[in-house]
Amino acid sequence: MKRKVYKNVDEVVYFTTLKNKMKVYLLYKPGFVEKDAYIVTKFGHFDSVRKIAIDGKKVKIPWGAAHFLEHRMFSINDVDATDLFASFGATCNAYTTYEKTAYYFSCQKNFYECLNILLTMMSSFTSTEKQIENEKSIILQEANMYKEDPSHIINKSIYEQAYIKHPINIDIIGTEETIKNTDHKTLKAIFDTFYDPSNLTLVVCGDINHIELENYLNEHLIESKNPKKIALLNINEPNEVKEEFKEITLSTISVPRLALMYKLPAIKDKYKKDKMYFCYYFILDYLFSSSGKLSEKWLKSNIISTLVEYSVSSNIDLDCIIFYNITDDVQKVVNAIKDVFSKNSKLNITQEEFDDLKKAHYGYTLRAYESVNGLCSYFVYDLFTSANDYFKEVDEVK
Repeated sequence: MKRKVYKNVDEVVYFTTLKNKMKVYLLYKPGFVEKDAYIVTKFGHFDSVRKIAIDGKKVKIPWGAAHFLEHRMFSINDVDATDLFASFGATCNAYTTYEKTAYYFSCQKNFYECLNILLTMMSSFTSTEKQIENEKSIILQEANMYKEDPSHIINKSIYEQAYIKHPINIDIIGTEETIKNTDHKTLKAIFDTFYDPSNLTLVVCGDINHIELENYLNEHLIESKNPKKIALLNINEPNEVKEEFKEITLSTISVPRLALMYKLPAIKDKYKKDKMYFCYYFILDYLFSSSGKLSEKWLKSNIISTLVEYSVSSNIDLDCIIFYNITDDVQKVVNAIKDVFSKNSKLNITQEEFDDLKKAHYGYTLRAYESVNGLCSYFVYDLFTSANDYFKEVDEVK
């Protein structure tokens, strides 16, 4: 394995590409008891815009297929992998995002026994048609739970209003129709294409010897299925929004909630995207954090009764900022936010305030280094969304 030293944060990463083309990273943390491992496939919710070959025909991938497959990958023949991990004192889980699906475990002992389970999960698709049919009711029940969640409803609505052709406007879990129509052939075809080792990345974090790890992986290679090269997604979302305003009535909430989105031109270059991501959060934290320039002022003048929350979303052909608030006077809050970002407004940030923001962001970044789990998950996130890996983020802040 090759070795890379980050002197600025005193961290070491080993990395290699195995014979089966699976990429491997080891975040070496000497003295740490916890050990984590993630296997990530570059197949997520957005990939449902693609078509896949089934019985010699090109068939569109169903919405929610990435999430459905995530559920079924924990089945090793008739055994639940969760129970196998638990038998070695480990916890495990998985998640599906827009661009990837990740499977991971955390343990203190029996690391290689747990790693073997994770590799076995990724080696073959063993779910039966009956198991897949049974899974549908579980996923439909999960989908129905989201229908009652005000936060989920408002997010779903704001994306549906803003995006015309982008798959962000469809739930990761899929629709009732696509869940019911997903079958064994489809999931197996997706597995064979997107779960090939050439499309997998293993990230390990902890006090683990890099030579032992590489030897073990070479002895337990996931078999290659020799798939065709997977093209990068290119969605080309229009700049305009589909619907500027929408009101939803919910009997489960008493005080109105609002979401206000600024749909931004998508940035394709990852380096520029990283830079803008930091810029957005510096500005938003300066204005709307609990100690932000506007937060106390707006609370005292009764423009808001709760702090304005905000998030920056940045993904494939997608960049936006969303503001959230709970208020009796929706229009007052909307107007106040829009006034802040009008063409005539200025930020008026001082050098001292800017330096304080840098120190705060620097602290947030370094805090993740304190735990194996936090560091591993952040590294995985940056590996698939950023131009640089997580250990260079402190330099970006500087």
